[in-house]
Amino acid sequence: MAGTEERRFPRADPQLVYELARDRLSSQLAQVDALDGKIVSFLGLGSGLLGVLAAFVALREDVPPERTLALVAAAGLVYALLAAVSLSAYSPRRWEVGPNLDQAWQYTAQFELPIMYWWAAEAFKDQYARNKSRVQDKIGGAKLCEKLMVLEAVLLTAGVTLVALA
Repeated sequence: MAGTEERRFPRADPQLVYELARDRLSSQLAQVDALDGKIVSFLGLGSGLLGVLAAFVALREDVPPERTLALVAAAGLVYALLAAVSLSAYSPRRWEVGPNLDQAWQYTAQFELPIMYWWAAEAFKDQYARNKSRVQDKIGGAKLCEKLMVLEAVLLTAGVTLVALA
């Protein structure tokens, strides 16, 4: 922030804008944490369901394998897709998390507090905008995981029913 840049900020009290921008970025980052939790839960649940189906089929030796092989293979394929999508959606990304603290420290010697608040508010707002597409990608991944999880549950139900009726 150069000396002439402080003129670009309004003369009004920056507190409201600062708090709104900070809260918006904090909410966005909390949403990312919640999405990560859902994605990991889907992956864990999918793993468990596949194990249940495989164990249920294996315990029924009297059921011919050709009756259940297709369902177990389909469930395995769905789980592989779920794992790939989950790991991709969960994978670390570079998130914008707030103003640069070293830079803020340097600016404290150069600028008055209202200018610092405006600078931080602008940083929060810009970083929220830069994170937005990455958050949308994560939301898309979580939605796809959810659909794959439902499909795997349907395959488990079909497999258990098929084995139970045999």
